[in-house]
Amino acid sequence: VKFPGLWELPFGTTAREVIEDHAGGMRDGLTLKAWLPGGASTDFLAAEHIDLPMDAETIMKAGSRLGTCLLMVVDETQCMVSATRNLEEFFARESCGFCTPCRDGLPWAVKALKALETGQGKMEDIEHLSELTKKLWIGKTFCAHAPGAMEPLMGALKYFRHEFEAKVKTHAPALDVEQA
Repeated sequence: VKFPGLWELPFGTTAREVIEDHAGGMRDGLTLKAWLPGGASTDFLAAEHIDLPMDAETIMKAGSRLGTCLLMVVDETQCMVSATRNLEEFFARESCGFCTPCRDGLPWAVKALKALETGQGKMEDIEHLSELTKKLWIGKTFCAHAPGAMEPLMGALKYFRHEFEAKVKTHAPALDVEQA
């Protein structure tokens, strides 16, 4: 966005209003591709969801959560494999290491995403990532860290699986994205 910032707005404000009216819109020449409605540990939503009121019930029906209400945007030039890898690396690094699913599962997610990113991935890696979203879900770990880490991965696979599959079919390395 042109003007990242912090605004205290009423529940029900749309993402479009936040992005266009408060943040000045997307930077020149860029369009919205995806967004996280509640920070890093929420599911990605697609640009088509931009007019949803940002309230807990509406965002939950769309398949995500409000979480911290920290809206993060991804433009169309960013690779969703790279953006997701960046988030998963953060979660893997921040794991306390107490429970096995989190300690071992998050690095496996990062490894699979890196393989896809560098053109070394296989379709099985995508299936493995999808399976991890179930194995690291609520009730499988001691805390909410791993399930929170799985949310952006679930959203990315739900709306942008074609980008993951394209990395296998073309063996094309992803753009280097250091910030999602």
